[in-house]
Order: sequence, then C-alpha cells, then structure tokens
Amino acid sequence: MKKIKDWLIKTFFPPDYKCVICDREIFDNPKYCICPECEIEFNDQNFCQKCGTVIENMSVFCQDCKNYKPHYLSARSVLIYEGNAQKLIQGFKYGNKKYLYEPLGRMMSDYFGNLGWDVDLLAPAPMSQERLKERGYNQSKLLAQVICQNHNLKIQDDLLHKIKHTPYQARLTRQERFEQVKNNFCVLENADIKNKSILLVDDVMTTGATVDELARILLKRKARQVYVLVLAQPRKKIRGLY
Repeated sequence: MKKIKDWLIKTFFPPDYKCVICDREIFDNPKYCICPECEIEFNDQNFCQKCGTVIENMSVFCQDCKNYKPHYLSARSVLIYEGNAQKLIQGFKYGNKKYLYEPLGRMMSDYFGNLGWDVDLLAPAPMSQERLKERGYNQSKLLAQVICQNHNLKIQDDLLHKIKHTPYQARLTRQERFEQVKNNFCVLENADIKNKSILLVDDVMTTGATVDELARILLKRKARQVYVLVLAQPRKKIRGLY
C-alpha cells in the first residue's frame, strides 16, 4: 500500500525541482537537477587514454603520460573543470553545499556504468583530520557512496589514510605537487586487497599527483590493478602523442 501511495503522490503532486546552478524552477524532473538554460560540459571529447585529460588533437596519449607513466591502469573524468561545472564543484567543496553530492554522484555513477571496468571495491581519496574537521565531510566519500549504491559495489572508506595535513595545492607546480604527496598516504594495516581491482574516487584531478601516489601504495600492497574515476579535470594545454 505504501508503494501505491508514494506513486500516487509523485504522479498527482510532483515535487518542485530547482536548478542547482541558477535556482530556476524546473518542471520536467531533470536527472541531474540542471535546467536547459545552464550548460555544463561533459568530458566526451578526445582525451588521453591513460589519464583522461582532454587532448586538442586526435592523439592517443598526452605528453605528461608519455614522459611519466602513472601507476594506475586508467583514469577518467566526467566533467571539464570550467564554467558551471567548476562553480558547482567549488560550492560542493568549499561552499558547504553538501546536498550537491546526489546529482554529482549520479553523473559519476552513470559514467562509470559505461566504462566496463572490472572493480572489486571502491576507495575514496582520503582527507587529513584537520581538513575533515574544517569541511565537515569528505566529498569524495559521498560521491563514492552514490556509485556503490547504484552498482551494488563495496566501498572501503577507511582503506586509505592521509598521514599529515598539507596546504592546498592550487598554486603549486606539477613537480611540487608530486613532491608534496610523496609518502604522505598509507593503506590500512590489515586491509585485504591482494589481487583485487580497486577504483579510486576523487573530485578533481589536476596533475594526478594524489591519485598516482595512492595507486602506487595500493599496488605495493599487491592490489591487482587500480582505476581512477574523478568528477572533473581542467582542460590542459598539453600536446598529445600517437
């Protein structure tokens, strides 16, 4: 009876939807709560087959992945980190808009469903205790939970830990980012990950330094392979190589 009641309420008294970008009312039950007037750019262009970053020609790999081979098997991003996508993610991370994890998580979940990756468990990128206390939630964990719920996968949110608090990386060079994250993470001591395929979930991937270091320590603990799925990547001006 409850199911029938819920169906009747949704049919004859549909909920009011508002665009998460412009706050306009939406009347056609949008999947991601984004109105037709607000554009958001998905990463469906030509991208590096290793790290997933946009390449401005028809190459297979970007220059960065040619010069330095990441430890993860493959990485992909759902959105281009600019415009409305950047506005949404910044609100989610820094603007206390925790509720955005649902539409953003659904975007990641739908994207993951088309990848065909063989995954045993999901692990969100960890935060320092200082950052977690400051923000109140780990945004990567919230996104990973949505993916797991929609695909019946296991999440191990305590698998990875950040050893020390570090400042924001926004103004650091690529090399400085790689140096800052080196040996700054650890794997749960008794974690059972031998021969398992692990999906790392994070919000934004810029240089890939964090997810590369996380992949490295997971492989060191005998994980079979590591995939990376992030919500967004910036468009980088880098050359591609065949």
